[in-house]
Amino acid sequence: MVAIGFSNGYLQILLTGNYNEAETLHTSRLFNMHVQDMAISETRMKLAVGCLDTVKIISLTTYQELKSDKITIKPNYGKIEELQWTCDGQILSIGTSTGMILN
Repeated sequence: MVAIGFSNGYLQILLTGNYNEAETLHTSRLFNMHVQDMAISETRMKLAVGCLDTVKIISLTTYQELKSDKITIKPNYGKIEELQWTCDGQILSIGTSTGMILN
């Protein structure tokens, strides 16, 4: 599975097959601006997608946004620059432009 974030805020999830073939599983527009970073938790089957001050969580089984899991960071924390799940998928770490690490 491959997730691609685009400069216009779209997300595309592909299932890769043999011989460089790919099947589109899902396409949606999550933001009005570019996707900054993404992180997949294969254990929890979730995809975190970040833009500016918001992280949206997508279920990789239904391809729906888990609206109750949405994260918005405070403006003084800076913009989201990096996302990373722990190995067990329990904790999502967010790195910001001001050097903060949020869990």
